Amino acid sequence: MSYLPLLYKPGIREAVIDLPESKSIANRLMVMRFLQSYPLDAISVNSPEDMLVMNKLLQRVAAHRAEDGVLNLDCGAAGTVARFLTALLSICNGQFILRGTERMQQRPMKPLIDALRQLGALIESETPDDSLPLVITGRKLVGGQVDVEATISSQFVSALMLIAPAMKGGISIRMKGKLISEPYVQMTARLMQDAGIGVDLNEHFIKISAGLYKSIPVQGFADWSATAPWYELVALNPALKIYFKNLTTNGLQGDEKITNLYRCFGVVTVSSGTGLTIFNTGQVGMLPSTIDFSDYPDLAPCYLATLAGL
Repeated sequence: MSYLPLLYKPGIREAVIDLPESKSIANRLMVMRFLQSYPLDAISVNSPEDMLVMNKLLQRVAAHRAEDGVLNLDCGAAGTVARFLTALLSICNGQFILRGTERMQQRPMKPLIDALRQLGALIESETPDDSLPLVITGRKLVGGQVDVEATISSQFVSALMLIAPAMKGGISIRMKGKLISEPYVQMTARLMQDAGIGVDLNEHFIKISAGLYKSIPVQGFADWSATAPWYELVALNPALKIYFKNLTTNGLQGDEKITNLYRCFGVVTVSSGTGLTIFNTGQVGMLPSTIDFSDYPDLAPCYLATLAGL
């Protein structure tokens, strides 16, 4: 068994944190840039693994020609990449084999593939549950109405949304069941709307117009999910103040909810220059009796650890 040594340095009162880029936003923006034939520049080797895999595979697809034969792509253990690429490759000219790790082969793909087949996609799998590896023969899809199971992963919905503008007439998505991780679907809608695409979103339906992406940001946004350990630290160390560089409260990321969750621990969040500062007022409020983390599961571990540490 290996151990990770943790060193406590007493006396630290202030810290400046340079957060990683949000991979959820970055992966969506990369797909959008690909569909608009914008250049996909190389990204930092220090970027999250999902981003590195997405960038590498999209560059390979962009350079591929149908006459070159079958293109083999390995998404590793990146679930977002597997799902977004399954949808994207279904509208790209050529034949592709999409593979993943053994663990990725166990993750659900069937609801997305069923929805794509409703739109005319040609996707084959050797397993009854349509798991990876997949053989995808890309072609133009007409669009129209499509039903998708929304209770398993919001990525199924986002994957369909991202390719919708490339289909004649766009698509109307009917979500079956209660949508899980709704903030991520709202994120997809916001990014698409900001890029000039018409998106009408309500509880059970999403209507997306055909069109061209434009004004797609090159640079992403700092990751709110990565703030959770720091909020925990400030909650447990009232004298500590932390400044997050390039972090904004724009409502794009669901994990921004952490600003409300930690108020009961006395932690407040204030805008400061081009970032945000958090500090502990010492005024602990009443804790809620129940919290539903289904829309922001990445915040649950640190929140529970904070409760245990108080």
